[in-house]
Amino acid sequence: MLTLASGSTSPLARDLLIVLLAASIVAMMLHRLRVAVAPGYLIAGAIIGPYAAGLVSDPDSVESISSIATILLMFLIGLHLDLSSLRGGMVRTLLIGVVSSVVTTAIFVPLGMLFHLDLASSLTVAMGLSMSSTALVLKLLQARREMNQLRGRIAFGVLIVQDVLAIVALAVIPVLAAWRGSSSARMLAQEPGQAAMEPTINVLAQAALVLGVLALMIVLGRVLLPRLLREAARESSGELLLVLSAAIALGAAGAMTAVGVSAELGAFLAGFLLAGTPFRYQLSGKLAPLRDLFMAAFFTAVGMKLDVGASLQLWWVVGLASVLLIVVKTLGISVSAWALGIPAAPAVSSGLVLAQAGEFSLVVLAAGATAGLVSDVAMTVLVAASINSLVFTPLLAEAGRWADRALCNAPMPPWIRSATPLAHPSPSTTPSDAPELEQPPSFDVVIAGYGPVGRAAADALEREGARITVIELNARTVQKQATLGRRIVFGDAANDSVLESAGIEHADALVLAVPDEQSVIRACQAARALAPDLFIAVRTNSLSMGMRALQVGADHAVVEEMATAVAMAREVTQKVRERREGKDTGPKLYRMRED
Repeated sequence: MLTLASGSTSPLARDLLIVLLAASIVAMMLHRLRVAVAPGYLIAGAIIGPYAAGLVSDPDSVESISSIATILLMFLIGLHLDLSSLRGGMVRTLLIGVVSSVVTTAIFVPLGMLFHLDLASSLTVAMGLSMSSTALVLKLLQARREMNQLRGRIAFGVLIVQDVLAIVALAVIPVLAAWRGSSSARMLAQEPGQAAMEPTINVLAQAALVLGVLALMIVLGRVLLPRLLREAARESSGELLLVLSAAIALGAAGAMTAVGVSAELGAFLAGFLLAGTPFRYQLSGKLAPLRDLFMAAFFTAVGMKLDVGASLQLWWVVGLASVLLIVVKTLGISVSAWALGIPAAPAVSSGLVLAQAGEFSLVVLAAGATAGLVSDVAMTVLVAASINSLVFTPLLAEAGRWADRALCNAPMPPWIRSATPLAHPSPSTTPSDAPELEQPPSFDVVIAGYGPVGRAAADALEREGARITVIELNARTVQKQATLGRRIVFGDAANDSVLESAGIEHADALVLAVPDEQSVIRACQAARALAPDLFIAVRTNSLSMGMRALQVGADHAVVEEMATAVAMAREVTQKVRERREGKDTGPKLYRMRED
């Protein structure tokens, strides 16, 4: 634990301990009741926060915990977004996201003005509430194995669009604040001359600066970032790759802060740019445990901001805002999806699972409050309504399953002739699309390790008509083989995200040809958990590790010691017979062919 020079405990370390301990206890209680744990973090934060039990009463500690968790969570959310995974039906999916975001924002703006907010404040609130929770929804869909179902693919596509639009929202907030300030200045100006023009010029200059920095970051991310990561990936343990990624996230956050935009925007953009590189799967898998930790800290910190007393005093406003939030989001997303050709059942179920406020909702609202666009009273009501919507998300997702059954025979809109559901997304394995085989493959095989053993296995299996996807940790090999058109993923085969990106859930077999036996055991365990029916063949150096591999889920183990002995016995027998018959062909070297 962190200590001060005097030996006393650091307040931040003490408060962080309380946050994690309370979140763990409440989450375990809810897990016992078979309730999603994420709402438990919000409840834990409300209990220990300064407005309830007061166990964490220092505003600076709350703000520090929230800021760190938010920045890192936004980076990890950006890292998990990959437009290539929406290749099947991408246009329609993205269109649903754009249309639904515009529709919900357009509805929330007049509702905000009915609650006595001005236009700039209403637009800020509307942009924030139009976002849904990427972390919570994806975790929920993955736990229920619904990511490959139609509603899961729609939800994922809408979340991607919302998160990208969050960049626009965070960039627009300083402009809205300056615009409202300039409007007030023009009203107070005695002469509508140069004094009234200066605020407008400042607004335009701020907007140009923000857009310029965003454009520079995107260009550097596309040109320089892959080269830096490729150099870092040469270090085999992957430690340097993680350190560089963290530095990129914090650097992007600092760059955005320097131009007056929230640090969360920079962190998210850094993650999103990293998602476009071949190293995203390895990074996302390595950082997955940290993602869960940051999500717990983030939602608990959000719960601590809830003024329970003020929310109870405004209970009817909070209740009305909660209902309006869920109803407007559900209708806006459902109707948009249905109008664009999605059957009513998955359209409504996707609308229900996305009916909550999200991480970016709270980030946008906090940025609006900092800019003076959202008052303290409005912030209290909106945070309480957002927490309510997040708590009810598991129930809404369950209602979505009921909607799937109840609306399965609902008609399509009259302007759509027939339903054309989105195609299943194919796993993205290389930076560029690999050429398909002329004949459909007879089976799919994932090979981990592209050394001599892996290459020989790939050649032999391809001759049998198999479609091969390779997992390899050597960045140079990945780059070379991807250029040659091979389906190859950079990463460790023991990494769940890497296995999923290689299509392990749809593969027929996995060949673990990695020379590191401990990595083979971990990869075998991870693959068996993801694909219970998968055939797994492993290569080990010793008999004991071969037995261990069979115990943790392997179906077939090739022990190099035994295989070498059998091969040598076979060759010796053949050689002796050739010499006796006078047919000796001379010395031979048996090795696996390398390209």
